[in-house]
Amino acid sequence: MPVIEFGLMGVKPNHAVTDPTTTEGQILHQAWESVSTTPNGPRWVYGGVEVDNPERLWGFFEFESVKQHEDFAKT
Repeated sequence: MPVIEFGLMGVKPNHAVTDPTTTEGQILHQAWESVSTTPNGPRWVYGGVEVDNPERLWGFFEFESVKQHEDFAKT
């Protein structure tokens, strides 16, 4: 049974984490890339900031099962 995890992270003011031309944007892109290509990683990853509050970054991750999620968390 698929499991979807979602999380909310804070972003420092004036940090454009969704802009890949900035240092912080490159770091976030590399993090999403790493998570989504790890062998035990989620099937898909989606993230973005809130329109009304760009200091809130949401991440959504789909795993095939609770066991896969637990195994991924251990790595």
